[in-house]
Amino acid sequence: YAFAETALPKFDFPEGVAISKYVLSGCSSVKEITVPSDATEIPDEAFSGTGITEIQLPSSLVCIGSGAFSGSTLTNFTCPDALKSIKDDAFSLCEYLAVVKFNSKLEEIGKSAFYSCALTEVNVPNSVKTLGGAFSLCKNLVKAHIPDGLTEISSSLFDRCEKLTEVNIPENITRIGELAFQNNARLANVKLPETLTEIDHGAFKGCEAFTEIKLPSKLTTIGKECFNGCEGATIID
Repeated sequence: YAFAETALPKFDFPEGVAISKYVLSGCSSVKEITVPSDATEIPDEAFSGTGITEIQLPSSLVCIGSGAFSGSTLTNFTCPDALKSIKDDAFSLCEYLAVVKFNSKLEEIGKSAFYSCALTEVNVPNSVKTLGGAFSLCKNLVKAHIPDGLTEISSSLFDRCEKLTEVNIPENITRIGELAFQNNARLANVKLPETLTEIDHGAFKGCEAFTEIKLPSKLTTIGKECFNGCEGATIID
């Protein structure tokens, strides 16, 4: 917390200086940040709670740490070309963050990375191999793309995304985690792949717009309350 409660509106990191964890955490008066052109990481909570609305990050950046921008006033974000990892809670509680553009080299998006953001659409690239429960409580989210390379949909991935109407479940998915699509009240049916063997508890709880649920032939485990609140749906096995 080196500059906690600073009143500076702008902060420029000198070239060659390493950014520390928590360095500007809670500095809501900081509206503009310049990052060194050779930076490879934004450390944990470095810019959490700042007043920035946008930020230009260098092409050398490969990792955004846990909570790095959490609670900031970012409105849009574009991933640098080399970025490979977005850690847990990196952009959580960024209530004004409406647009995120991912790159084609991204490999990891952590748990709650975009928790309770203002995103309306997410297109997770097929380069991503690790996808935590990243988008829960994104109440404005309407459309989402899940990458083809995954074998599992993480717990709470789209939990309480109440406006979500369009999402794919790729082939090769074998498990849908608990509460993954809970209370997606406007989601009218999803196609479950034939590779699916397990649906964990509450995965589709509260998906009240469902009219039909076709269970794959290889499905062996259905968790408790998995389809609670889907009273209007016909289950086909």
